[in-house]
Amino acid sequence: MKTHIVFSLAALAIPAALIAQETAPAAETEAAPAVTLEKLENNVNTLGETIRLKVDKQIANNKKLVNAWDNPEFTSDEVEAKRKELKDLQNAVIKAQIELREEVANLPAVKALSDENAKLDTEIKTLRADFNTKVRELRMKRFNQTATE
Repeated sequence: MKTHIVFSLAALAIPAALIAQETAPAAETEAAPAVTLEKLENNVNTLGETIRLKVDKQIANNKKLVNAWDNPEFTSDEVEAKRKELKDLQNAVIKAQIELREEVANLPAVKALSDENAKLDTEIKTLRADFNTKVRELRMKRFNQTATE
């Protein structure tokens, strides 16, 4: 089955000579060898495939470029020194966050909030237990009422 692909010839960067042959007046076309429809379709398909392959390669390169800073494939002594410095800084930030959380947890206002949450947790558990008990009682009464009717 033959597939016809329609593209703007100018957008595909078809050589000007090919475009001229298609658009030139009959007198000029007769002197130049005629480009067959099949040959033009093959040119378009070849160029389309070439574009696709180049775009795929460009996308792959862009992915590498975006992550090049952390890719050991791209390195030098200076880059490795900078990567080590970055890792050390990240570890220092993590340590500082842990220390800050511990200090904040010891503040009176945070302790009071934590105590309030613990008290609420106990109250919620008690209320849920009471709720479940009442729901069971209600179901039993409804069941017994339906059974006696």
